[in-house]
Amino acid sequence: MKQANAKASPFLAKFAEDLELADNLLTGAVPSELGNLPQLQQLRLDQNELTSSIPSELGKLVRLRELDLHSTKISGTIPDELYDLTSMRVFSLYEMNLTGTISTLVGQFSLLFRFHARNNHLTGAIPTEMALIPRLRSTWLQFNDLNGTVPSIVCAPERSRWEFVVDCASDQITGQTPVECELGCCTECCDPVTRECFRPEG
Repeated sequence: MKQANAKASPFLAKFAEDLELADNLLTGAVPSELGNLPQLQQLRLDQNELTSSIPSELGKLVRLRELDLHSTKISGTIPDELYDLTSMRVFSLYEMNLTGTISTLVGQFSLLFRFHARNNHLTGAIPTEMALIPRLRSTWLQFNDLNGTVPSIVCAPERSRWEFVVDCASDQITGQTPVECELGCCTECCDPVTRECFRPEG
């Protein structure tokens, strides 16, 4: 195992655009010093044994287009500072230990086309601001503790090809649905108990 370390030469700090260290046996916390790489556009630390929380300093990476931390042991909330990264296209934070809510600030991701946050412990409602992101094409929110109703804008005909997956399957015992989704809005409904997903029929 290798400890994550961001001590880089001044050359790297000035010119690095892509940092791909996926599946590299890294341990420890994500170094806050990564926020000092001003040219960084892609940061992939997924499929490592990383722990602790997401450093808010990553919110200084104003050119960042892709952040991938999936399949790590990182916990805590999604820092509000990350929503300031308006160049973001791919936001992959699935299969982690994240808690808290999805902020309404998510609407600032005006260029985002992939928001993947399945299999965490996120709570609260799905913000309408997320559904208003014009380029968003793939949303994974299943296997969380979300509630409420999927924003109706997701049901618009022009968005019929969007991938939108949530826990909208009815509990077989109580009949209750974690997230209400109008027929035709969600491409897949998942059951957080059985961990199965299916396409709604109608």
